[in-house]
Parts: sequence; structure tokens; C-alpha cells
Amino acid sequence: MISTESNQRPNRARILCLTALAMFILTCLFPPWLNVLDVPYHAHQRTPAGHEFILSPPDTKGGAWSIEIDLKTLLVEWLALAAVTGMVWVIVVKPAWSRDGKTNRPQKFVPPPGNPEN
Repeated sequence: MISTESNQRPNRARILCLTALAMFILTCLFPPWLNVLDVPYHAHQRTPAGHEFILSPPDTKGGAWSIEIDLKTLLVEWLALAAVTGMVWVIVVKPAWSRDGKTNRPQKFVPPPGNPEN
């Protein structure tokens, strides 16, 4: 009979990986945007414009304002996603693997033949 806990291990790992991949794709499809005002020798300003779909960026404020993707915030989002995924992996998936390994009894060490220390 197969243990239900050993069946849960691949499912937990698969669910975690698929969830992290889906979140990464969503952060790529809906990146953070910045309204940028850059008038040489007069004004430099960057204000957040929210998260919008990559193919339809938010409207600019007009005039000298432009719009761009906020790469620093996007990088922070990706790092946070990687950190949370790693923590969930260590807390949820890894202990299931270590519990599976404890069911096997350790084998007695047998030195290779021809070893002079035998």
C-alpha cells in the first residue's frame, strides 16, 4: 500500500512551482509604471502610475510627461516572490521529503574490499 504522504510530496512541489510561475507571469503582464517628468535644467519628477497591462500602459499626465516601466519596483517584486517561494518550499515541501527519508533504515557501512585498514 502506498502512503498518502508520499503522494502529497510531488503534488505540493508541483502546486508551489505552478503558483510561483503564475505569479511571475502576472508580474510580467502587469508591471508597475512611472509617470516621468524630465525637463532639462528645470524639473525632474517620477510618480507611480500603478500596475497596468503591458500592452496598454496608463495615460500620461500630458505635456512633458512620459510613461515608463518601473524596473526597480519590478525587480523588488520578483525578489520578494522568490523569497516567499523559497520560504514556502523550506517550510512545506522540504519537511515532507525529509520525513520520507526517515522511513528508510540506515545501511551498515561496509568498506570496499582490498582496503588495508580491514
